[in-house]
Amino acid sequence: MGGIFSSIFKNLDRSDDTSVTHESTPDNTTKPLRRNVPETFTTFTTRRSVTLGSKLGEGGEGSVYTIEEHPRIVAKLYSAKNRTQARETKLRRLLAKGIDLKEAAALRIAMPLDILLDTRGDFAGYLMPRIEGTPLKNAFFSRKRLETRFPRSDRRMLVAFASHFVRQLRYLHAKNVLVGDINPLNLMVDPASPNRGWLIDTDSFQIDELPCPVGTDIFTPPNLQGRNFRDTLRTVDDELFSAAIMIFMILMIGKHPYSRIGGENPADNIRKHAFPYRSFGNLDEVPAGVWGYIWSHFPRNLKRGFERVFREDERIELEEWEAILKEYAYLLDRGFFSDDIVPLSFRSRNAVTVTCRDCRRDFQMDAKFQEKLTRENKKPICTLCRQKIKAGQLIRKNGKTIPETVKHARFNARKFRYKDI
Repeated sequence: MGGIFSSIFKNLDRSDDTSVTHESTPDNTTKPLRRNVPETFTTFTTRRSVTLGSKLGEGGEGSVYTIEEHPRIVAKLYSAKNRTQARETKLRRLLAKGIDLKEAAALRIAMPLDILLDTRGDFAGYLMPRIEGTPLKNAFFSRKRLETRFPRSDRRMLVAFASHFVRQLRYLHAKNVLVGDINPLNLMVDPASPNRGWLIDTDSFQIDELPCPVGTDIFTPPNLQGRNFRDTLRTVDDELFSAAIMIFMILMIGKHPYSRIGGENPADNIRKHAFPYRSFGNLDEVPAGVWGYIWSHFPRNLKRGFERVFREDERIELEEWEAILKEYAYLLDRGFFSDDIVPLSFRSRNAVTVTCRDCRRDFQMDAKFQEKLTRENKKPICTLCRQKIKAGQLIRKNGKTIPETVKHARFNARKFRYKDI
């Protein structure tokens, strides 16, 4: 088979890039749905015929189908109301950019491969790589999900994923293309190689003067909050703000940088630059739980990078983020910082590894505090077990329900004292 398909197939035929469509069912199995559209479409570039196979899924914009010509390519067909001139113009512009499909596939950017025309020659949709995986939000943004899906996960994996995301943006920015609507549903985690995500929904990208028509408020910089994105052109600086939020949330397994105690919702906190984390000083406004522990195990340059963006309203170039993350990976490799997804204590310069009395998990504790416990003939207890103990105390004292008690215990975790047990 020649023409467009032989070219596309050659570019996508990479042994390290296994794939299934991101419109798969929650258990990652593909369940063909009933098809009720014409079976044959034509590619815009070479006028070759494309035959639809099974329907893989559908969303607000349209439906996704397999094609009989190749198992690793799918067709996205827009619904009638979404087959607009603006969409067709943007896709044609993106194809005309001359983006090397092999380079894009190597970086795991699911670029459109060709436009599809219906039997009347009208715009209907486009071809794209068939991507397998789980949205970042469902894969990484929960400690339980992360450890269930990826039992061998560690902090090196998160840093590698964030670094790869930065490289994807650098590649697109060099082509004068912005993602626009950066959010954790537009990144897919491949179970076979979870350290490199696929960037999807590329048909909504901002290309030159053609805007990305959608946005997510908790990833939107202060100057664009409340704007209608259909007629708003984002700048590189706008994208750098959104990228910093994504990097933070990847490393913090889903916690938003503007989530804080005593604050408003993240979007309102963005407007006020109300970032609760600090390189030095107290963390009283950091949300209850393990977030302060994770933050304390970040290198200084990484902490300062986030402070510069989220509190001082500075923009950090992607090259600098790549260098900061490279340094973090180097320090992790050499054991200078905890590689645990969720450290069970604040970082200490004089930390020692101890075993929790109750759950028997290893965690780090300040050496002087460990010596104090030894002198008092007490054994170390990790944060999670201390929270459970505090919850039990509150149940016995106040008769509260378990969910209410656990929430209250987490809020007061730092006030827990060993003499309480």
